[in-house]
Amino acid sequence: MNMCSIVYLKAMEKQISTIRAVFISVTVFSLLFSVPSHAGTWKKFEAVGVEYNVNSDPQIKGSRFKSRVGLFSDGAVRVVQIDNFISGKRKPDIHIKVAISSNSAGSIIYNSDMNPIAEYSGGKNISENLITFSQETEGRTLRGEWFIEDDYLMSDFSLVNSEGILLYRETVIYRAK
Repeated sequence: MNMCSIVYLKAMEKQISTIRAVFISVTVFSLLFSVPSHAGTWKKFEAVGVEYNVNSDPQIKGSRFKSRVGLFSDGAVRVVQIDNFISGKRKPDIHIKVAISSNSAGSIIYNSDMNPIAEYSGGKNISENLITFSQETEGRTLRGEWFIEDDYLMSDFSLVNSEGILLYRETVIYRAK
């Protein structure tokens, strides 16, 4: 095999790897939009949230609310759907979908009318129970982590400015009833 053939094969391997990564990302996001809210196994959860906002008064707020969590699997992709009943009404105030493949993850947060209000793509599947996100925009860095287990979940998201000063942090711990 000559040098040109080796270079060509390496280029093809890289293209196949890129196509595979794009395919997994598309699969993850299609599942985020397509998993029905009535499918899979649902559990009732209790949640406790703590929020820090440098621009609020008071800067630290806590909340306790009911939640339900659905765990789904479609081959190599797992989807966690969380419905938060923050106001105590019968209809969830916030819907969260987290899709996890073998090496990537995505998350979308919806309001009560299922309109997307936040999207986190490009997440990394660190282990079976941990996924991370990091996005930089407008001189700020958003970092997020999801710890996922059958009876416990935790989300931890923070926003820092370009100087590393913490502007916002929200941690929510979910526990099965």
